Amino acid sequence: MKITDVRTTLLRVPDLPCIQDATIRHRDLGRGAMFVHIDTDEGHTGLGMGQGAGTRDVIHGVQKPLLVGQDALSHERLWDEMF
Repeated sequence: MKITDVRTTLLRVPDLPCIQDATIRHRDLGRGAMFVHIDTDEGHTGLGMGQGAGTRDVIHGVQKPLLVGQDALSHERLWDEMF
């Protein structure tokens, strides 16, 4: 089972207050979430979650080229290559 595509969906709710802690100061409004879809040649899709547009850039620019064409069931090897 080979990975054929890696896609992301970035969602944002602009009217909710941001989540904030002592290390992050947000003054604007909005909360978001990102979903990562990993498609295979057998029609299965894996789903993961992440945060932010910067993470999305890393997934599309760095991780996707490493994953497409690889065996989707080689979890440990794929983790080592991505890490």
